[in-house]
Amino acid sequence: LFGMVSKTLLRAICTRSEASAADNIATVNDMLSEDNDACVFVTAFYGVLDAKDGSLCYVNAGHPPPLLVHADGRCEFLPTTHGIALGVCDGVPFSEARLTLQAGDQLYIYTDGVTEAFNAEQQEFTPERLLQVFTRERPDDVGEGVRRIFAAVDAHASGAAQSDDITCVALAYHAPAGVADAT
Repeated sequence: LFGMVSKTLLRAICTRSEASAADNIATVNDMLSEDNDACVFVTAFYGVLDAKDGSLCYVNAGHPPPLLVHADGRCEFLPTTHGIALGVCDGVPFSEARLTLQAGDQLYIYTDGVTEAFNAEQQEFTPERLLQVFTRERPDDVGEGVRRIFAAVDAHASGAAQSDDITCVALAYHAPAGVADAT
């Protein structure tokens, strides 16, 4: 129920407000924190992409850092904005970060169930293993990248029971038609 309320508030506030991404997330956090005696929380990654030039403004509220696979094959996690999970405490300021995606870049946003998936020996999958999914060869498309992530997590878990949700959303940035370089 808290997840659905969070999603509804995010959509309502962030799609209708002219405020900054950080201010919108702070507003949602304050609303979720109000009368939250059960101390329930939700992590979130909120980004606004300008498809014309590839600029991405984002706020990370306690979520694992998304993985950016560059068109040239380099991989890196997005720098954190040091935000806490939503609903924990009201009045907390949030920071935003900006970057510019280049044509061919792929962005993978995933839940902590990916990097915290356990095998029978109680070893986590880890962010380092996630990086290794892409270090040898860049996927041709994000569908292939998501399949690789799930296959690597499944192979690591090797039949161990799933302990958390495993979700991945991916974005591929392509330069708009007629633009040679989307920088």
